[in-house]
Amino acid sequence: MLHRLMWVLVGGIAAFSAPVRSEMSGPHMQGPTTERIDISAHAVLGNRLAECRMTGDVILWVSRSVEILDDTRVSLGAIEAGLVQFGTGSKLKGCVPDGDTLDLSGLFANFLVADERSLRSGAISRPQAAVSASQLAQDFYQLAEHEGALIPLVDGIARAIGPASYRFKVVLIRDAKSGSFDAVIHRETLGTELASPLIETDRRLSRLKWSSLP
Repeated sequence: MLHRLMWVLVGGIAAFSAPVRSEMSGPHMQGPTTERIDISAHAVLGNRLAECRMTGDVILWVSRSVEILDDTRVSLGAIEAGLVQFGTGSKLKGCVPDGDTLDLSGLFANFLVADERSLRSGAISRPQAAVSASQLAQDFYQLAEHEGALIPLVDGIARAIGPASYRFKVVLIRDAKSGSFDAVIHRETLGTELASPLIETDRRLSRLKWSSLP
């Protein structure tokens, strides 16, 4: 199911509607910018599949300071987070079964900014931001307004590839100093054509992750 979102870019810049679910206001960016990405992410946490590569362009629509909550909904502190849209021709290769390529054109993802601000768990360096991105991609962490209201993340990308269906969830990390991007990619097997939807135990076992940072 597609979820509609209205992002209002403050200051009369633009009003943007897209088939994603997320909500942020009070942006730091003064307008959308487009940047080139070429990210190689290696398999982690028992995942023995080949690395995946994400290439193309991303449009950075908006970002601002929000709270990041742990799995008990306790705030770890403030972090800058935002929304990106993949440009035409952007692709995800390698972590897709049977060598297929996933077309990301027009799709959306959340991103975090690694800007060395202090959190309870340490400064938001690139590796620390990757940890937070990983937890967000797996739905363990959550973003929230400073006043406490939860902010839904962009829905994952659901695709049927061959006999199985998968859900990919991507969280990007942008380094504040260099402007370079890293990524955490989480893939979940939802079911197959030859069987009923997998039970929860099997779903947990079929969750795989890639990261471009250790």
